[in-house]
Amino acid sequence: MIYSFNQFKLDTDQFSLSALGKTIPIEPLVFNLLVYLVENRQRVVTREELLDKLWKGKVVTDAALGARLKDARKAVKDSGSRQQVIKTLHGRGYQFTAGVSESSNPSSTPIADDSIVQTDFPTLPDKPSIAVLPFSNLSDDPQQEYFSDGITDDIITALSKIRNLLVIASSSTAIYRRQSVDVTRVGREQGVHYVLEGSVRKAANRIRVTVQLIDAQTGQHIWGERFDRELADIFAVQDEIMREIVVALDVELVEGEQARAWSSGTTNLEAWECVRLGSYYAVHRSEPDIKLKARQLIEKALQLDPSYAIAWVMLGWIYQQYVDVASLASAVDSRDSSLASMLDCAHKALAADPSCADAYGLLAMYHLEIKAYDQALDMAEKSIALAPNNAINLGEASMIMNKTGNPQRALELKKRAIRVCPMYRPGFLRGLGLSYYLLGQFDRAIRAFKESIARESEYLSAHTNLAAIYGELENRQEAEATVREIIRLAPDFSIKAYMAGLSFSDPEVLTRMETGLRKAGLPE
Repeated sequence: MIYSFNQFKLDTDQFSLSALGKTIPIEPLVFNLLVYLVENRQRVVTREELLDKLWKGKVVTDAALGARLKDARKAVKDSGSRQQVIKTLHGRGYQFTAGVSESSNPSSTPIADDSIVQTDFPTLPDKPSIAVLPFSNLSDDPQQEYFSDGITDDIITALSKIRNLLVIASSSTAIYRRQSVDVTRVGREQGVHYVLEGSVRKAANRIRVTVQLIDAQTGQHIWGERFDRELADIFAVQDEIMREIVVALDVELVEGEQARAWSSGTTNLEAWECVRLGSYYAVHRSEPDIKLKARQLIEKALQLDPSYAIAWVMLGWIYQQYVDVASLASAVDSRDSSLASMLDCAHKALAADPSCADAYGLLAMYHLEIKAYDQALDMAEKSIALAPNNAINLGEASMIMNKTGNPQRALELKKRAIRVCPMYRPGFLRGLGLSYYLLGQFDRAIRAFKESIARESEYLSAHTNLAAIYGELENRQEAEATVREIIRLAPDFSIKAYMAGLSFSDPEVLTRMETGLRKAGLPE
């Protein structure tokens, strides 16, 4: 349905708001708010109704609701002082007051009930499920946060290798960092039955780790412990925590899982600290020389322990970045030498730990870079078989499936990644959009790319994929608007240069994409 008012068009099929032919970026929740107000414009909509219909009963402050209403008004050139489109009736609610006409969209096709993205809270799975919250750093030095983060990540990584347990990714639970949160809220937002929370205090050569496992449905404490140990015992503490979780949740381990999950990768504490600090820098710091600093720390870890598999994997991913982003590489790190180093790191990681899922993920990416598509597929499947809850590996495997002619499998893996990472990043939406595009499901692809742009508007590939779709559909109005945005983001854009950077095993995909871009009106 298309709702037209003033100079605006609100298209519920295409999930878009436009004015005079130009698409207006809008967050999904704000879009849904506008749609609900327009659809119920004949009456006043109460605050409670909005919270129930759009936030599904989630606790939301008046300030948060006010901010979304402000965003909605801004998108349609209204304001709280003018109220010519959305009117506030104090003590009663809100009403859409602009004149509206309705029309159907003949080019749209029905969309199945399953939505592009999770709009409600995830449902509980039919197996044990857990979210591990970022452990609090109680040390006197705030810079020791990398240490508490390292313990959290190691526990999540180990648990993610267990097939009969659903484990939420650390990137999804990071939103609770430095917060005192209600575990029932965490369970509801992440769709898990259990929550593990803890704290770490490091002083000299001693460490205190406090943990508690809580039933997020009832708030009942299942298990808790305080470990006062020598610093060197940190790996034994992590193993004990993981064993207690598996026992408390009554998780059935399949053959070989205990050995894989309980492997810390190193017994050298200094090497472990170098890797954790390097990882922390890469995630939480943005200085220009940070990649070099992270690489130096990881290389030091490997000097201390040459058999540290995950350190080899991390170094391999740094070389992969050199392959994709030449500006990050040094003068001696050419594409060919970076690829060779990437392969060498993967092989050394597997020599140290033949069951290292991340090493197979690195190998999959290497084979994709050299266009050895069959090997890339094989390595991707091995990676996710060894760590079925690893959101990063699931996402990378999904991308490889898209590139190698398996979009249906890519879709399945991306949805699995979203389930273990409910607070997913916009890149997940771009992956979904590409799968739907390759499958010819254009409505879904458009929605996914538009939702991605609403959250991260400067990412070029979402716009170019939209342009290819609009070109293929011969939707000139939307194609022209998308082309204008692409040229704004990349003034020197050319189809030839863009296509040279794409890699798909099926040449027909490249031909189809190039034809769509050309029909959209992008320069050769």
